[in-house]
Amino acid sequence: LETACVETCHVFEVETANIWLLEGPLLKLTARHGPLFGAQPDEVLGLTITRDDPHSLVAQAIREKRALIANDTVRLRLGSPRLTQLFGTQALLVTPIIHEDHILGVLAVVDIRVPLRFGPADLEIAELLSAQVAIAIHNARLFDNLRERNEQITLVSVLTRASLEAASAAEMFQLLADQLGALFHADGCLITEWDAARQVPLPRAASGSLRKNFARIYYETGEWTLTHSVLKAGRALAIEDAAHSPHVSQRLAAALPIRSLLGLPLIAGNQKLGAAIIAFNQFHSFSHKELVLAEYAAGQIAQAVARVQLAEAERSQRRLAETLLDLSRTLNASFDLTEILELILEELARLIPCDSSAVMLLEGDQVRVAAGRGFPDP
Repeated sequence: LETACVETCHVFEVETANIWLLEGPLLKLTARHGPLFGAQPDEVLGLTITRDDPHSLVAQAIREKRALIANDTVRLRLGSPRLTQLFGTQALLVTPIIHEDHILGVLAVVDIRVPLRFGPADLEIAELLSAQVAIAIHNARLFDNLRERNEQITLVSVLTRASLEAASAAEMFQLLADQLGALFHADGCLITEWDAARQVPLPRAASGSLRKNFARIYYETGEWTLTHSVLKAGRALAIEDAAHSPHVSQRLAAALPIRSLLGLPLIAGNQKLGAAIIAFNQFHSFSHKELVLAEYAAGQIAQAVARVQLAEAERSQRRLAETLLDLSRTLNASFDLTEILELILEELARLIPCDSSAVMLLEGDQVRVAAGRGFPDP
């Protein structure tokens, strides 16, 4: 679009050309070329006007679906005073950008030197240029849609592979954090798992800058976090300023190198599984396409997490059944109490990894430690 603005200036031998794209009820200045008066370039791009603005010729061209000329704009006070001053407009030619009866925006040609600049012949040239711009915009949007679709396909492939090939839930969480952070070109990504019993999130994996600070990521009981917020909302939440958001733990926001966050709820059916949190160290404004892709990613990740959790639960139940069967056989093969208690502790360690364990027997009014593991010698 910037190239189109430059070429428009060459064709009309003027200094300035702007392209305004239609976004709902607004027209947004998306591309431009030429000098400005009283503003910096980064202050102007993204400027919006409403399509029903009665003073704007750009908006009028949209409403009437035709090209318009406004010569001697300063003396006759034509058009928007704010835009006339900003672009130094002496004469203005605007034409709607239309592709297959769909209005995409407006091409505006500005002369800052000659008040009586444009005539009927210029209208025809502008309409030809706007038609070419319409084709370019349409093709660019098709390309963006194709790229977005390819990203979604890649994401599904990565998530499916992660859930199928990961040897454990920990490995899968790490793969998801790495891939999700890369997909959004983020500085880091955190995956949390929801502990329904304690009502707190549990950090499971992190990538980028958050991985470097993973040891500092913990949640206190009763502390409100982004995981709480997205699970309650049931949708993605874009947080552009984490330091001043009620959705984010302010303790963590101050302790970690983060500025903007995108929180994705991981929900499968009615089961709350956790959250994926995408982090940017600098201010980041989230686009509509990013939010759509994020929502899609959240659904795919939730399905992957649910599959792995189900598989782990089945493996755990199988190990429990096998351990109990082995223990039953062993106990039936021995009549020595000390040997039986040691075997119980041995099998217990297989089921529940721990630092120490003990079997205590009630003898009269006292409890005696009959067997133990992991305790220092008396």
